[in-house]
Amino acid sequence: MAETQYDVVFRGELIGDQSLPAAKEKFAQLFRISEERVEKIFAASKVTIKRNVSEDKAKRYQQLMSVAGMEVSLVTLAPVMPLASPAPEEPAVEQKLLNEAADQPTTAPVNSVSAKSPSVKAPPSDSSISEELISKSATLDSSTSEDIAEHPDDDRTDYLSDTRGMEAVRDLRFEFTGRGGDYFKIWLVNLLLTVLTLGVYSAWASVRKKQFFYGNTTLDGGGFTYSASPTELMVIRFGLLLGGWVSCALLLWYPVMGVVGLVFLAGIFPWAMHTSLRFHAEHSAYRNLAFQFKGRVIEAYSVFLLWPLLSLLSLGLLMPFAMYQWQRYRINNSGYGSSYFNLSVSVVDFYKECLIGCGLCAAAAVVGGVVTAILGSMLGDFASLMLTVLFYAAVYLCVFVVFTVLFSNLIFNHTELEVHGFNARFNVTDFGVLQLRNAFFLLVTLGMYYPWAKVNSVQYRTHHIIFTSVGDLEAFMAAEREQSLERASDSSVDVNNHHRENIRHLDDTVGVV
Repeated sequence: MAETQYDVVFRGELIGDQSLPAAKEKFAQLFRISEERVEKIFAASKVTIKRNVSEDKAKRYQQLMSVAGMEVSLVTLAPVMPLASPAPEEPAVEQKLLNEAADQPTTAPVNSVSAKSPSVKAPPSDSSISEELISKSATLDSSTSEDIAEHPDDDRTDYLSDTRGMEAVRDLRFEFTGRGGDYFKIWLVNLLLTVLTLGVYSAWASVRKKQFFYGNTTLDGGGFTYSASPTELMVIRFGLLLGGWVSCALLLWYPVMGVVGLVFLAGIFPWAMHTSLRFHAEHSAYRNLAFQFKGRVIEAYSVFLLWPLLSLLSLGLLMPFAMYQWQRYRINNSGYGSSYFNLSVSVVDFYKECLIGCGLCAAAAVVGGVVTAILGSMLGDFASLMLTVLFYAAVYLCVFVVFTVLFSNLIFNHTELEVHGFNARFNVTDFGVLQLRNAFFLLVTLGMYYPWAKVNSVQYRTHHIIFTSVGDLEAFMAAEREQSLERASDSSVDVNNHHRENIRHLDDTVGVV
């Protein structure tokens, strides 16, 4: 049976707001080629990364290039008819066929000439990258267009073999093994003690919750841990809790002062969010290597106060921009070891997703409203009221499902950690059925189903999010640990030097006296 082959072509286009220098640097790291060759590749208007590969291999090339932020296209070629296997008793014929196959192109683009004279040269702007380009001894002539498959009979099963100094791209899945019954016990105790202590126990409740979900989540056999102290977290939350209690009391007896209290809470909210993000990151770890957060407080005030306020004043027109700023602040300032995550998406993409989500939800609302109106006119007042309530609940559920799926896929698919990346495959239908089932059981059990609903949602997320590892993940983590130790050692040296300077200054002062 004929098999369709593909060319992997790069035309100089980048994904999202990926910068050109960053794309060149990542491309050079992935394929281990010199800066000079990288410049030639990006200077050409069209570059064939790989010729005559299967669909699966072409998509893996495409996935690899997306890690570098490079937009590549797959060009379909004419199907290849496999050669008939010769009889075993005629080895000379078999060798002859293989030699002929090695001397002739195996595929040709559809509606194009299938073979070219070796003396004919292509336009200067159409360069090709052979497999040898990815090795250290590769050469590239940007003024010619040569066939990439110099050895058509060389069928490597791993297109990133060790002959090019690279490891294969691996798709690693997150796994969550927690059960709803186990979380129910934690959730019930947390709820009762938080209510009885007027929110004071919320810090302990938050730590126990995170320890349960972190402890039951693994990636590539490695586990996540959360080591925060509830007392430290309580110190951060105490100001907000105290301000909340005072503001509520003042609103009841002195409304004007209550409003002042709420304004004060709004003023310290960005600081609290920044502190919380840094606290949770520094106490979260994967394989005993901690995460980090480097965001600044001044940025938090624009993200959590300025842009939300402007969104309200603009009647929601700036809401996608505010969401974009929040995600960039959260992701780009988060790191693992000494490396930081990067969100390579533009604000235009956020507006596109918002428009798509609003369009889908508006269509669902119109259809649901018409059906509700028709049925309501045929039934009594009570039935009509119940239908209206169900209609608004359905609209809310639709909005939640659509926007969660759209933005989860958008954010994860454009988040990178050095050369590694994520791939989210949320589906509106599957996620909608899950949320509908959760909502039904929450309603029937008067909210007691919440622990199972939470576990179901986490299991869905971990099952539909993939971490794409490029190269040796163990080597990457070992390097991160080494750099973290060096940074800690440098910090210790700086502290010791500071102490020595203080002691020397004290001795000098005492000597003068």
